Amino acid sequence: MVATALSAQDLFREAFESRYTWDEYFPGYQAQVTYCPSGCDQGPSFQGQVSIDQQMKISVTGIEDDSARQSVREQMWEIMVHRVRHSFDQEHGNHTFSYGDPQEDGKVEVLVQGLSATDRYWVKDRHIQMVHRHFHDRVITILVQKFYDAGEGYLPIHYTAEYQDLNSGAKLGSMLVYEDQYRRFGNYWIPIKRKIWREDSEGTRSEPEVFQFSEIRLISEQGE
Repeated sequence: MVATALSAQDLFREAFESRYTWDEYFPGYQAQVTYCPSGCDQGPSFQGQVSIDQQMKISVTGIEDDSARQSVREQMWEIMVHRVRHSFDQEHGNHTFSYGDPQEDGKVEVLVQGLSATDRYWVKDRHIQMVHRHFHDRVITILVQKFYDAGEGYLPIHYTAEYQDLNSGAKLGSMLVYEDQYRRFGNYWIPIKRKIWREDSEGTRSEPEVFQFSEIRLISEQGE
């Protein structure tokens, strides 16, 4: 049992509500994107335009290569889904929470009960440092190494993601290492760069995929 005055649900709620998300007035934004599948110092690159509108609809145009366009769309979806704001009750109203096993360095394990009873999290200092979730036939584990305090919430800017087969536990591909950069535009923090490495079991990293965003403007600024 974890020695804390807070219930597991209240502890996790605090961390959930401390994340940086776009509020209900978010107007959407558009940007130019440069995508480098194997680093921007070598190999091909692709340029196009991206946007996320007020209804969180994603658009990717100007990239004719199907694989490159899909890669950009996938990252835009990941950006959107982690920044869109849902209340705790909307996201976790069907869940209850309990404390799990003690962890090192002051981290607290929170177990989910209910519809997502296989999920668990690590929480420390009102930050969600680990996410372990089951999706159909696979499991994803995300570990955050570094956060940025945006003033209105925290942004994970250096983290890893690993996938495993749900039944066998075997790893599905290499570990992914993410590094994000954000900048404030108007009242909102928008990503300006994302780098993704693939790291094998021996710690060897690939050349990074690079997504560089420029000429960023909030959609409400158009025509001003």
